[in-house]
Amino acid sequence: MTVYVDGKPVKSIIGAKPKSAILAELADYL
Repeated sequence: MTVYVDGKPVKSIIGAKPKSAILAELADYL
C-alpha cells in the first residue's frame, strides 16, 4: 500500500499487518 500526499508517494507499507499497526503508521497522514 502506498500513501500519497498531493499526488506524490510519501509512505509505502509492505506486507500484512494488524489494522492497529497500519493506523499507527499512517497517523501522521490522516
